[in-house]
Amino acid sequence: MSAIATSAALSFPFSFCRSTKTYTRKCFKGGFGVFAVYEEAAGIELTNKKNSWLTIFDVEDPRSKFPQSKGKFLDANQALEVARFDIQYCDWRARQDVLTIMLLHEKVVEVLNPLAREYKSIGTVKKELADLQEALSQAHKEVHISEVRVSAALDKLAYMEALVNDRLLPERSTEESVSTSSSPGTSTVSRDNVKSKQPRRTLNVSGPVQEYSPHLKNFWYPVAFSADIKDDTMIPIECFEEPWVIFRGKDGKPGCVRNTCAHRACPLHLGSVKEGRIQCPYHGENRQI
Repeated sequence: MSAIATSAALSFPFSFCRSTKTYTRKCFKGGFGVFAVYEEAAGIELTNKKNSWLTIFDVEDPRSKFPQSKGKFLDANQALEVARFDIQYCDWRARQDVLTIMLLHEKVVEVLNPLAREYKSIGTVKKELADLQEALSQAHKEVHISEVRVSAALDKLAYMEALVNDRLLPERSTEESVSTSSSPGTSTVSRDNVKSKQPRRTLNVSGPVQEYSPHLKNFWYPVAFSADIKDDTMIPIECFEEPWVIFRGKDGKPGCVRNTCAHRACPLHLGSVKEGRIQCPYHGENRQI
């Protein structure tokens, strides 16, 4: 009863049209009824509406068109092209996640529809609904991850555009001032000298030595692999040149703390974790989230 009520509350862009001509009603023990629609026109209308929605997800996989680059440095155009590709991939990934939710919802409707399935026991139907609800919950999590990726890619693109503008605009103004101040006879020679003295305009994407920008610090998210963490396992990582350790808290949710104890900065991942409590292997310090 609760499984059927839960699946009926799911939202979906498709709707079954109730026929005004012919329908049957089957009542079962337990206090609920199932209505079956027999009108053929309703099925045709549903199929047409479904085909119109599926065209939204007919997008080519952009991974085969990833821009290839040589060397450790990228110029401004190449860096912007990489950022644009990131946004295209995030858009494609989000469409695939939403399509997964729609297909799972169709399976839920098929399980509950007595006309589209063979006769099954109530226990079998409940088990299928529980499996579909778990898969649907996982698909919703993937959609949220895709939203975070799209937002992060847009922030990264905005940061790179600002970086390109800050570098290119002063250089262009310098070239224009030099060309206007020189005479016509020596303008070509002066311009060549300026170009030869100026270094090649490149963006160092291998890792800046200066402090990281707040825009870049919002770009890293550990949720992609946190599902593989066990209750008694700690995974050390390095994020923006700082040591961190990921583990599961007492409530079962993944958490992240600095991978150093409060005494002498000993690595915590060498110790043990139990019920969300980390114990330092050298000083016995306990940390809990």
